[in-house]
Amino acid sequence: MGTVFRIESIEELYNQIWYITLTVSDEIDADINWLVDRCQKELSDTQITLQTLGVFFAELGKFDQAESYYKLLITDESLTPPEITRIHNYLGLVYSKKDNPEKALYHYKIALERSTQAGPTGTRDTNILKKLPLLLKEPSDENSPRTNLDCFYARSDNYDEALSYFEGSRQSHPKDSEFHNNIGSVYYHRNDYDKGLKHFRKALEIGLNEFDNRDPALLRYSNNIALALSHINAMA
Repeated sequence: MGTVFRIESIEELYNQIWYITLTVSDEIDADINWLVDRCQKELSDTQITLQTLGVFFAELGKFDQAESYYKLLITDESLTPPEITRIHNYLGLVYSKKDNPEKALYHYKIALERSTQAGPTGTRDTNILKKLPLLLKEPSDENSPRTNLDCFYARSDNYDEALSYFEGSRQSHPKDSEFHNNIGSVYYHRNDYDKGLKHFRKALEIGLNEFDNRDPALLRYSNNIALALSHINAMA
């Protein structure tokens, strides 16, 4: 991102060999300028890694570019096992944004399996992880009043009140996967990632017996498991 070039002309010489004329440009693309500013402001205390660029492609809404970048990056034979695990996790997030639950689940499951086998990675990229959202059920007029109230508290910034609400209604949700995903999100936002992970895993366990493999609920639970594990590993 040090120098910006403008493409002046493209000409095919022969047999798919192309001649491209470039000129140095002083005009910096607005997206690149925004990206540099965000990197400087938000990642000043974070180690910049090869995975960071893909995260910011996603933040720009350029999910196709993020996908292509990660798929290319994961072929690098010099990557460490923890780096490969994180790339699978990021690919899951990208496919979630692209509404491709099958591919998202595929990469989340690989990331989960690898992180469980490998244990703590020792990578301290929690500033980046905080930018990645948990996936929660949305309030809707099709939901029951109880479900919408659950959705409200799962998104509440008053974590003590939300936790009190969910703990008080635990008996009403003994086998409710969304309940465990919601209370897990409260623990997660209280930085109690171990308890959050416990509930996210319980949500997935119940959900696998409740929904088919294409249901978006399973995508939410797998996403949140991967994020909680990433935080736990990053702090180890």
